[in-house]
Amino acid sequence: MVEMVLVLIQHNLDKLKESREKKSRSSEKQNEEISTCLAIHDNLIRELEKIMIQFSDVLGPSIFERMQKIFTILKHVNMDDYFVARHLIHKVLVLLGENILFTQ
Repeated sequence: MVEMVLVLIQHNLDKLKESREKKSRSSEKQNEEISTCLAIHDNLIRELEKIMIQFSDVLGPSIFERMQKIFTILKHVNMDDYFVARHLIHKVLVLLGENILFTQ
């Protein structure tokens, strides 16, 4: 569940960044796409927050800390931190993958 939300956030970030880069040729369709991405972003951030609350005692400390950083960065939708957020998401996914392998 955590992995799915993080992958969806990462995909949505990519799409949002791409849409904002195309915005220089402002059109109604581009504005609509950005609005849709932002709405999806808000929903995914709420889901991430719910997961962090629900599984805070189960997640490892390093994973939980990184997820908190991701949440903090993405809550403000600052595209300057785009690469930092992507890097943290990747690290959490790698750590979660390692934890899954060790518990099997």
